Amino acid sequence: MFECLAANRTLKDTLAVMINGQRLSHAILLQGEAGTGKRTLARLTAQAVLCRGNPGGERPCGVCSSCRKAEKGIHPDIIEMGAEALRPQSFHIDTVRQLRQEAFIAPNESSSKLYILHNVQNMTAQAQNALLKILEEPPETVIFILLCENRSALLETVLSRCVSFTLEPPDEQTCCRVLMERKPGLPQERYQAAAIEAEGNVGRALLLLDPESSEGELSAQAWEGAQNLLRDICGGDEFVLLASLGRYEKQKEAFVRLLPCLKQMAKEAALKKYSGGSPGMGSLPAVREAASRLSTLQIMKILAIIDTVSQRIRQNVNFNLVLASFCAEASGSVR
Repeated sequence: MFECLAANRTLKDTLAVMINGQRLSHAILLQGEAGTGKRTLARLTAQAVLCRGNPGGERPCGVCSSCRKAEKGIHPDIIEMGAEALRPQSFHIDTVRQLRQEAFIAPNESSSKLYILHNVQNMTAQAQNALLKILEEPPETVIFILLCENRSALLETVLSRCVSFTLEPPDEQTCCRVLMERKPGLPQERYQAAAIEAEGNVGRALLLLDPESSEGELSAQAWEGAQNLLRDICGGDEFVLLASLGRYEKQKEAFVRLLPCLKQMAKEAALKKYSGGSPGMGSLPAVREAASRLSTLQIMKILAIIDTVSQRIRQNVNFNLVLASFCAEASGSVR
């Protein structure tokens, strides 16, 4: 039923059983960080509930008139609210009042009407209390699907009226596969880098692969900078490395962003020494050079130095001192 959504097998199976058995709660809450597929799952759930094809079989069928309208976003009995509420306290009571007025109107075409409420973590306390009134005594024909990034922002009274599910991002390997399906034609290392940086979050990884997005541009710069830095470390020339790091003296955020990339490439270099590395990132010139020029002990030292530098930055140690110590320690580790 929900095959297009990666991972979360138990959650998807549970929802499918509830929908096919017509036992779906009048209010469900989907929690998960941005990019994990809450919106996709909510729309598929609504489509499955209203599906008129394949009676007694798998839903949504994808071919009936109800499914086609849902896929196009024009089904009159699927109402979405709160998508524009992107800041704390920006989901106001007026929106909920509008919902409460319309909820008691009979569905247009189906036996049920579904409200998908985005970003409910940004509801004001007044809006949540107003929503609670209709969650306590909902119309028989209405189902509410609430989406949030963090349920801790919701009132306990609201949570108690919902059946809650948490979406988790897939593992990096699964994320890679999904990225290859959705954005084919890119080098393997691009998919792997995006999956690693996004920690499996497909939505965020897709942004990282988009060269026209700010996230995509920053990601590309971070991986390129990490490759250049790894090559300079392999050279063991402290002066060259210091010159390379000098460009980040006034770009702290850029340096912080490349550190995880540098760490991952050092790990890939260690892997490559023994197993050939991964088919994507293991083929990067900087990784191949590190694997051929550095011993395992030297790579382990570099990984420890990266962790130390990251910790110093978190502790707000003077950034120029951090760069200088990184230069001295990294170049010293390969001599």
